[in-house]
Amino acid sequence: MIYVTDKTVSVVLSSVIVLLLTFILYPSVLVAILPSAILLYLLVSLIMFRPKISITSYITPDIVVFGEIANVRIKIGSLKKVYVEVYDNLPNTVEVVDGKPCYRGVLDKGTYVEFTYSILPLTPGLHEWEPLRVHVRDPLGLFENVIFFEIPRKLSVRPPKTHTKMPFRIPAYGVSGVREHYEPLFDRVKPYAPGDSLKRIVFRSMLMPGGLRVKSFISEAHGKMVKPQELRVMFLISRNFAHFFRRAYSLALYGVYRVFIECSMLGRSFSLAFNNVPKQVESFNELYRVLSAYNGMSDDELLATLMRGFEGIIIVDYLTLLRFRRRFLRIDAPILVIMPIPDNYELLSEIRGLDELLKELKRKYLREVLTLNLREVRLISCSMDFEKFLEEVI
Repeated sequence: MIYVTDKTVSVVLSSVIVLLLTFILYPSVLVAILPSAILLYLLVSLIMFRPKISITSYITPDIVVFGEIANVRIKIGSLKKVYVEVYDNLPNTVEVVDGKPCYRGVLDKGTYVEFTYSILPLTPGLHEWEPLRVHVRDPLGLFENVIFFEIPRKLSVRPPKTHTKMPFRIPAYGVSGVREHYEPLFDRVKPYAPGDSLKRIVFRSMLMPGGLRVKSFISEAHGKMVKPQELRVMFLISRNFAHFFRRAYSLALYGVYRVFIECSMLGRSFSLAFNNVPKQVESFNELYRVLSAYNGMSDDELLATLMRGFEGIIIVDYLTLLRFRRRFLRIDAPILVIMPIPDNYELLSEIRGLDELLKELKRKYLREVLTLNLREVRLISCSMDFEKFLEEVI
């Protein structure tokens, strides 16, 4: 569909005003020639304005493992000199980590422009892109044509296979093992005595004089089986927040997946609490099935959950935090607040004037959360915020 720009409206209004004034002052046909010529030129330009745009786009790689980054490449060309604005309509389940999903500039006749942006999938599964939107203007900026390009683009995100039976490490020594193992660090050996574990025997001592020797550990804890500690996560996302802020809700899901992966790497068991019912999760696929069936909680369910004590990590949306602010004042657990990120935030921030409004809203949200004086709170507005939390705390 072709639209007239503000510049065209101004030219038309100016021509009509000049035509009326000159005809009133000098009632003659000759004075109407120049304004009429301008209007005729605009009409002919509108009829002849037929931009010829070609565009291609693809995702590489089109299959990634959760946590990996994919690149979206877009190439656009024109047979005529035009001014173009390209906006990619990416899904709300991915986050742009590098580049911009849009382009603005002049295309000369017969030239092409290619740009790339990198995305991080926030959830596993299939992610589909909507049609590309291209705004084309003539060199004078008088008319604008909006074109939608249907380009099938899909990104398949698979669960990490290494976390189905993830070995873990003891952070103090960096030793890998299974869920229950013997710590292999020891400081000396001693003669074998009845009751010592056969797993501590130094087998080379069979060939040495003095009899069998067994390993003696630095502390009793090193000689006993090390069982993983449990980490609990309470997921407090309201239904309204999950419905109106799909991008922010996907970011909250990403946080749960990342905490689970980190627990698997450290050998800690993971429990996810819904409606005061902690559910222990053993595999990534099981966690994916649980979160796929989750679609937020009602206000009554949120209140009932907060009235009970909890230990672990709380992932809560911004609206729920403000609504039940008094309940959170009594909680000593780390609180990760998911900020209300608008859908298509990257594209909205490119609109003049709206970018400043979005920044002001972000500052407003920050002030409101800080005034609550919570003991341990972190604001989450991108995936990197989760990574910083995991690095510093877990």
